[in-house]
Amino acid sequence: MSHSHPHHTLWPSHIIHIPAFFSALILAPLLVTALSFYVVIPVFALLFGAPFYLAIGTPLLLWLLSRRPCSAGDCATAAIIANVVFCTLTMLYAALTKNEDILGFVAFYLLFGSIFAPLWAGTFGWLYLKFTRNA
Repeated sequence: MSHSHPHHTLWPSHIIHIPAFFSALILAPLLVTALSFYVVIPVFALLFGAPFYLAIGTPLLLWLLSRRPCSAGDCATAAIIANVVFCTLTMLYAALTKNEDILGFVAFYLLFGSIFAPLWAGTFGWLYLKFTRNA
């Protein structure tokens, strides 16, 4: 009996187009910044957020795309969840170590990450779809 819904596992079931993946990964935050640089904040978001976007977003997006076809909405949702989880774990670490300096860092990343993580990841998803449409 055949099922109409995809089988979800932890194991990869979809091939990722690596050149399209890395092109979209790098171009997404640059495109968002280029289209909104006049606001100034996106330029700072690019400087402060890019290391976390690459460190957390790269493995997350690779995992997501290895499991099912990509959509901009799925990528944006995964980015919001990743940002909240990262900030929550960092707050727990700050509380356990009684390091109040980290709390300002977390508030900054929670606020701006909640805006830019889904924008960048959603743009990544859109670009990846464009790049792989005929592949």
